[in-house]
Amino acid sequence: MSVQYREFITKKAVRARPVGITSRVRLSSALKPFQVDIVRWALAQGRAAIFAGTGLGKSLMQLSWADAMSEHTGKPTLILTPLAVSHQTVREAKKFDVRSVAYAADQSQANTSIVVTNIDRVEKFDMDKFGA
Repeated sequence: MSVQYREFITKKAVRARPVGITSRVRLSSALKPFQVDIVRWALAQGRAAIFAGTGLGKSLMQLSWADAMSEHTGKPTLILTPLAVSHQTVREAKKFDVRSVAYAADQSQANTSIVVTNIDRVEKFDMDKFGA
C-alpha cells in the first residue's frame, strides 16, 4: 500500500470521540487488571460495547460499569438482558459484592442503583429516570 493511499484511508477513518467519564472512579476490587482497563475504557468512551469471550467476566465488567455510571450520574443504571440472563446477573452481583442490584419487572419495582430487567420489558420503564 502506498504512503499516499494509507494517508488517504487514515483521513477517512471514522473515530468516535470519547464522551464519557475520564475521572478516576471506584471500581470493584474483584476485577482483574485487564478487566479494570476494559471498564475504564468503556467508561471513558461513553458509548461502548464490551465483546469479551466466554469466561472473561463480562457480567462483572458490566456491573462495575453500571455501578460507576450510577455513582457518577446520581441516577440508577438500567441493564437490559435476555430472559435467562437477568436473574443470573443479579446472582453475579451478590457473588462479587456489587451493592444495590435487583431485578425489576417494571418502573414501580426499580428501587436500586442498578436495575436489571428482561429486554422485552423495556417499554415498562421511564428512561428519564436512569442515568445510563
